[in-house]
Amino acid sequence: MTKKKESKTLTEFKINRRTWLRGTGVGCLLDSNGKMCCLGHLSRAFGVPKSALRKYDHRVVEPSEIENVEDYKLPEWLINSCGAFVIENDVDDISDDVREDRLIKLFAKKKIKLTFTGRKS
Repeated sequence: MTKKKESKTLTEFKINRRTWLRGTGVGCLLDSNGKMCCLGHLSRAFGVPKSALRKYDHRVVEPSEIENVEDYKLPEWLINSCGAFVIENDVDDISDDVREDRLIKLFAKKKIKLTFTGRKS
């Protein structure tokens, strides 16, 4: 019987607004310009290398699509039930202030403090 890898613990992380991909209606963990959605930033905070956030030239939309995802010891919710985060990050009809507030509250429910850095647009 194989033992399930225990997930890493993370209590806080930062998103740099300069490299934050949001509000496009369609997101991905890492785009070709080096921008990441909130889950891309979170995956990096968990130690996932940028190279794993893209599959060749195809975008990886959710952490469950990361190749060998089990190697990174991500929490179960990040792999299997992150839809609310995707929606709030990618929806294109809200302001960044509203988006930031909603994401901060969503991550707080997972006991993770989210801070945004860099200048607002």
